[in-house]
Amino acid sequence: MTWLVIGDLNIIFNSEEKLGGLPFNREKVEPILNLIQRTGLEDLGFSGNIFTWSNKREGTANIKQRLDMAMANAEWNIEFHDASLQHLVAIGYDYGLISLSINFNQVKLSPTFKFYDTWLKEESCLQVIQNSSRQEITNNPDMDLLNNIQALGDNLGILKRDIF
Repeated sequence: MTWLVIGDLNIIFNSEEKLGGLPFNREKVEPILNLIQRTGLEDLGFSGNIFTWSNKREGTANIKQRLDMAMANAEWNIEFHDASLQHLVAIGYDYGLISLSINFNQVKLSPTFKFYDTWLKEESCLQVIQNSSRQEITNNPDMDLLNNIQALGDNLGILKRDIF
């Protein structure tokens, strides 16, 4: 399953992503860094200005940070290997925009899965949902959740094909 997280995460992950203000405190972000590592997400990197936010103050009171970013898992990086993230210039705002470019000509997209609430009236649908949440449990609750979501999507896809 491909995963992409993009936008204002409102957090910095290392001291290079901050200029000015209080020093970077790694202990504050350690739980989030652990979550990112456990889920296999990787920073896509970027081109352009490193900082996506500024408090717009003058002199030593000015603080700049990289708060906007994109992270993806290995499957996403393989499927969208030509993707690139660009930090755009902030004109008149405290935030700069980010732009993700993907070459869709080289990508074979899977059809979007949609769940319809009318399916809940079907007894077998409720059974599929219950059974999908009973997948193998590991020592990694984040991966367990992702595996359960994947199993649910796969099983509902089969149900959709066979019944609906």
